[in-house]
This record gives sequence, structure tokens and C-alpha cells, in this order.
Amino acid sequence: MKSCLLCGSTDYRIIKREDHGRVIGMCRSCHLVQIYPRVTKQGYETIHFDDWEHDNPYISQLSAHKAYFRTLITYLRPFIKKRYSLKLLDIGCAIGALVVVAKEQGIDARGIDIAKTAVSYARKLHVPVSQATCESWFRKRYEDYYDVVTALEVIEHDENPLRMMKTIYKMLHAGGILALTTPNFNTVYRILMGNNWIGFRHTEHLWFFTPQTIRQVLQQAGFSDIQVRKDFYRPYSVSYMFRRLGDYIPLLRCMTNMCASLTKRLTIALPFNPWGDMLITAKKR
Repeated sequence: MKSCLLCGSTDYRIIKREDHGRVIGMCRSCHLVQIYPRVTKQGYETIHFDDWEHDNPYISQLSAHKAYFRTLITYLRPFIKKRYSLKLLDIGCAIGALVVVAKEQGIDARGIDIAKTAVSYARKLHVPVSQATCESWFRKRYEDYYDVVTALEVIEHDENPLRMMKTIYKMLHAGGILALTTPNFNTVYRILMGNNWIGFRHTEHLWFFTPQTIRQVLQQAGFSDIQVRKDFYRPYSVSYMFRRLGDYIPLLRCMTNMCASLTKRLTIALPFNPWGDMLITAKKR
């Protein structure tokens, strides 16, 4: 399919051609940046697989992730009129760190993820997570409704993000809140790095949103009170950031690995968000 997910237009401007034949283009009508042609369901299943090499570094920075999740939950509470017995679902929960933090704060929380290895790891720690997609979970638990649904760094991976957002809308109580994060195509990091932007380095990234296009997706899904802001930073160690930079830019790996080794004992955390992510909240009418 070469039509735009949001407006159906087939007219697009090429942003980048990649070595493996993938084309990233911007719809000339609504300006949504996406992969052309759009990935089929079969193609999607070949892109997404268990990647323990991705989850392992995540585990090494678990304290940074938990600190971020505490900040996020504190930020979300004023949006929610219901003060007691909050029910939360984290979509794309990985090893369930957000679920753990939410439960520590008295929230009835659980998570879902498509990665079998991440879910197995979480279950060994007795974290209530399940292996499922957003749609399969809704079909299985269609009578369950949530006060908060989170989907952090997920929407850019989904085969059909508009359908996903419509499903989440159905999952929420009236007045319920969706919180999601995703890379901002308009971030200064993408402008400075051009075709070498880290957001392009993930072949499983199928969509690249701006504040305007993410609003369009959520509005079409039925959401209101949509707010977009810069995401909070995660206090990653300097050593970890050097190591991850080497993963994204292999040509620099020798230098970044050396820097990671030299800074390993430093307890300094980066006080900013190096990915240029957006944090978006939206409410069910």
C-alpha cells in the first residue's frame, strides 16, 4: 500500500532512501512521515522479534527508568479525576518496570508486550504482565476498562497506529487518560543529524510523528484535550550513553566503547533527553 494512513493520499516526498530498499517519505497532504509502501501484516511480523540484546541494556539502567516512571506518574495524576483504585495498563511494557513503580504507588497496574523474552523475565519477578498486542488483549479482556493507558515508545512500531489508538480509546473509562511517548520528527537532533538521526536507525520504526501529525492521529481516534510537550529525561549514566551511541553509530564504536569504559565509575547522570521525544496526553470524551 502506498496510500497515507491518515488522509489516503498517494502523493509523498521522499525523505530518505535506505540501503535495504526502505523508503521514508512525507505525505504532501497531511505531512505524516511514514514508510513507503506501508508494511503488511506479514511484513510486520518479520520485523518484530524477541530482541534480548535490546532488553539487556534496559535492565542495566533500571534505576534510571524507574526514576523516570515515578516522575511520569506524578505528572499524570492531576489529569485523572478519580483518586482511588486507579487501574492502569502499560502497552509495550518490556520487563514491567512501569508496572512495578505504579504498584508501589497503590495503582492496580499490569502490562502487555509482544516480546516473549521480556515477558518471561518479568514473570520470573512476579510482575503481572502478559504476552499480547493491544488488539489481542482487547479481544480477550473486552470487559476490562482502565483509568490510564500508557504506551511509551510504542506507536512508531505499530503496523497501524490509528487502529491501535482507536482500540485504546475503547479500553478507557470515560474521562480516562492516554499517555504516550514517541520520537519527535521535528526535534533539533533530527535536523542536525539529518539522515543519520537515531530515529531512522531502528528498522522497526515505521512512523515518524510531529506534534501536528500525532494530534491528527489521536483526533481521528476520538480523543480530546490533547497535550504535547517535551518528554522528561531519564537519568542515564554517561557511560551507558556512550555505549548506546556506539550501537547506533557503529563507525564510532571503538571510540565510544573507550569513553564508556573510562566513565564507568562516574555517577553523573545526563540531565536532558538526548532523543528529542514527545510526551503526549489525551482524554477519552
